[in-house]
Formats: sequence, structure tokens, C-alpha cells
Amino acid sequence: MIQFDYWGWFILGIVLAVIEILAPSSFFLWMGGAAILVGGIVFLVPDLIWPIQLSVFAVLSILAVLLGRRVFRP
Repeated sequence: MIQFDYWGWFILGIVLAVIEILAPSSFFLWMGGAAILVGGIVFLVPDLIWPIQLSVFAVLSILAVLLGRRVFRP
């Protein structure tokens, strides 16, 4: 069975932040933040199944990108 640990989400968040540094667009930064938040949730609730983890990541990513674009307009 597929299981994502909290450290995997933290690594994904860091990788997305590095991508943001290399290709500035203020898109990957917000997705990286969402990944780190999901990592924190999985750290607190380790039995959270992967479909819920991915759903939470998708919702948080969409909300973070929309909020980020609204606050930091180019």
C-alpha cells in the first residue's frame, strides 16, 4: 500500500521552494508551503491515508496559489 511520510512532504516543499528560486514565478513557493503544511498534518496524524493527503495538498495548493496571486500581484 502507498504511504507518504511527513518527511516526504517536507522534502517536496523544499524542492518546490528551490524550483521557485531557480525560476521565479511565485507559483511553486505557494505549492511548497502547502506541501510543508501537509507534512505537518501528517506528522500530527500519522495514520492519514494517502488519498486524503493528496486531497488536502491539492486544496491547500489551489487556495495558496489563489491567495498568493491576489496578495502579490505582478
